[in-house]
Amino acid sequence: MDNKITMDRRKFLERFAKLSTATIMVGICVACPGPSEDYNNENSLSSILTINTVKVIDIDAQTQNILSVVSINLSTIYIEFNNSSILLDNPNFIKITDEYTETLISFTQEKIDDTTLKLTLDDNQLNYGTQYSIVIDNGENLTFNFETTSIPLSKETLSLALDTEEKIIVEGLYVNHEMVSDFKILSVENINSDYGDGQNAEVIATIENEIITIKGTKQGKVMLEVVVADKVDEDGESSFYKAYLFVEVV
Repeated sequence: MDNKITMDRRKFLERFAKLSTATIMVGICVACPGPSEDYNNENSLSSILTINTVKVIDIDAQTQNILSVVSINLSTIYIEFNNSSILLDNPNFIKITDEYTETLISFTQEKIDDTTLKLTLDDNQLNYGTQYSIVIDNGENLTFNFETTSIPLSKETLSLALDTEEKIIVEGLYVNHEMVSDFKILSVENINSDYGDGQNAEVIATIENEIITIKGTKQGKVMLEVVVADKVDEDGESSFYKAYLFVEVV
């Protein structure tokens, strides 16, 4: 499954207005059931082992909301359980799978404490524009999903001196796991409001063809969302894709 959204222009503008103001929160439960859902229902893990949070640590070393796509360089996932269990010492009850190729992703598993596991993914395994599943098997399967960006950027993190500029190249776009060159950068927007230290950066982003020029105007940190369209057909429908660029202005 690709991380593309197909909609008409009006629906896109309404959706993007909401997305561009969203805050990525540290500690948010990634791909967990909603607040109204019961972890102990017949489709979830037994009461012996239930999940509190799944945290995906992305390019800015912060926890990413799973509604956002993540870097193919993703390396760390934390799973926090509601109670301790001997199963945390079992290296075989968690599997991460590429849903497109149906291949398993290798990782090392570390028990942080009685309720927390740290999964460290091996390098260079994730592909652009792909959905991955994390299956936790305790006799019953509980599945969490995350998606990787379809957009290769020349850099995903950037340290930028105040009042200086740097260029980021959008190197292409993956659609159905094939690189395409027919795309257009639609926008670059700040999507976070606070990194918790009171130092929120301000930047100016300009777009020219496949090049994004970033200029830092205030010191601090900021996450930028890059939105790219692969085409606009006669009916005004497009497919939109997202990538993220973390900037620290120093």
